[in-house]
Amino acid sequence: MKLMFTEMKRILKNPIFWITVVLIFVFIQSQFGSELNMSKMNRPLPNQENYGMTKTNDMATIRENAMGHLLQEYSINSYTTYPYGFYRDIELNKEKNEQISKVISALSGISLEDIKKLQNDSGTYQAKPDDKIFNPKVTDEQFIELMDKVDELLGGGSVYSKKLISSRFGERPKTYDEAVKDYELMIKKDKISGAYARVFCDYAGIVIGIIPVFLAVAFWFQDKRSKCEDLLFTRSVSSSKLIISRYLALLILLSIFLMAIASYYNLQIIKDFGWNKTNPLYFYGYTLIWLMPTLMVVLSLGIFSTVATNSPLGILVMMIWWFLDVMKGARSIDGGYGHSLVLRHNIVGNTQLYLNNKNMIFINRGIYVLLAIVILFISMKIYDLKREGEVFVYGIYKK
Repeated sequence: MKLMFTEMKRILKNPIFWITVVLIFVFIQSQFGSELNMSKMNRPLPNQENYGMTKTNDMATIRENAMGHLLQEYSINSYTTYPYGFYRDIELNKEKNEQISKVISALSGISLEDIKKLQNDSGTYQAKPDDKIFNPKVTDEQFIELMDKVDELLGGGSVYSKKLISSRFGERPKTYDEAVKDYELMIKKDKISGAYARVFCDYAGIVIGIIPVFLAVAFWFQDKRSKCEDLLFTRSVSSSKLIISRYLALLILLSIFLMAIASYYNLQIIKDFGWNKTNPLYFYGYTLIWLMPTLMVVLSLGIFSTVATNSPLGILVMMIWWFLDVMKGARSIDGGYGHSLVLRHNIVGNTQLYLNNKNMIFINRGIYVLLAIVILFISMKIYDLKREGEVFVYGIYKK
């Protein structure tokens, strides 16, 4: 415990820590702060022009949305894909364009010649965007397979793949009754605070998923510059005690800082909506469950990579992981959970979707807590070996 407090004092004196916390706050404020000022939580009124969108598994809706999107991209021969999370704009050659035309013909039941009329040299869209083109002979299963064929022709990573087509195109406009139900869920289940807390965690999770790794790596490298590492090798402090103390020092200080930011926005929401309509504890609960596992993994990976390789390799690994994770989550930002390190819920409300996936979120967070502990344990074993005279470099032990 004494060593942990000593490490905390060292961290607080480190300018990199303060740079880290400032960057985290600035990012959250630039995103969530502006949204908090703009968003209004008012009861939906009859005959409004727009009540937002809602998810649906209705295949007729998915087929209509997917076909409309495919026809628009086909008409200008420009397809957006994200292979391995990287943005790519695809323009097909004559051979693949011909194959896409045949798939669209099969999906729509329209002749190949008429399909090709949708596409011309000027890149204009010949069909109206509201045109509904279906082939009733194509079953839902066949539709999915044909769309997956489109994804293959595009090289993968498109919204037409089996994995993404339902989540990407399974949306329809909310009805008035559905909008009222969602509003009442936010009032009764979320107590308003929960709805905003999820959006706060969405933005905070993005920055927490990458910035702290720089602090973890820099803190260990500071020992090398100050010749402290050699001294630590000779002291009676065990490897486990040293690493756990440093890890907890970083985790606790950053957690306190995150709770302080959560409190700042929590007070704003209480001020706007009133104490009796909100639940101030929700912000802290979401911050603890939603963000702490992400922070734990990022810090443990930073420590592990530095201990194992004596290099900032962990920064590169974390940046790649973070980038792929965030790009994947961007496709379902209104409620993307699954296996992601950075959970997404970038909309005020959508409470029912959250409630439907609550157990999945707890499992997800529990897995990442265990992963962080495992990485930390491996770090301790490696550090122990290095103290005993063995060297661990890029996965190879040497005497």
